[in-house]
Amino acid sequence: MNAIEDFSFTYQIDIEFEENLKSFRDSFISEMNERVNVLLSNIDACEKIKNAAKTQSQKDHIEIWNALGFINIIALDLVSAGKALILENEKWQKIYFARQVVLLIYEALKDIPEILGKEYKKIFMLINESKEYMDTLNTYKKDLEKIKIENFNYLLEIRSNVAAHRDQNLDSQIKVIRDINPYQVIKIMFAFEKCLRNISDHLQTLAVRTVKI
Repeated sequence: MNAIEDFSFTYQIDIEFEENLKSFRDSFISEMNERVNVLLSNIDACEKIKNAAKTQSQKDHIEIWNALGFINIIALDLVSAGKALILENEKWQKIYFARQVVLLIYEALKDIPEILGKEYKKIFMLINESKEYMDTLNTYKKDLEKIKIENFNYLLEIRSNVAAHRDQNLDSQIKVIRDINPYQVIKIMFAFEKCLRNISDHLQTLAVRTVKI
């Protein structure tokens, strides 16, 4: 008896999604690899410019580049885990990567509003940026909050029981694992990634203006 084959999951394979993926698999992989390279380059730049700002004691610039670097690291982790989730065919492994994506999104939905909260607003006011900048950022933050509200209970159950291994009861873990739908997680991931990219691109428009030519 094959224990892996006998372990049953409740989700059904999304045939339409998988057929589309098969048609565009090479371009998808190429796009994800390019995205990884861009994010790695962004993170490297954030680290270097933040360190340069430290030598000049420019606290406002330090915080701006720190926030941008933080967002880019989340995006890089998401692309890495998300790519594995989408391409994986073995069910247990696919559910594993879905759990990692859930954990990333759940934690990011808490962390991003904090790093872009009161302190970031103070810095924004200190450097006298236009009000429109913060209005646009607040719109993106509301999009993030909408994702959180619509998916919080689903993400929390997975995160608390199996993503972070907080529940040590086998029955509880197995039940949640069986009921995870990786295609639902992918849908949430796409919505979150879009919002994350909007925030990152917007932060970058401010960050680059702090660099002296």
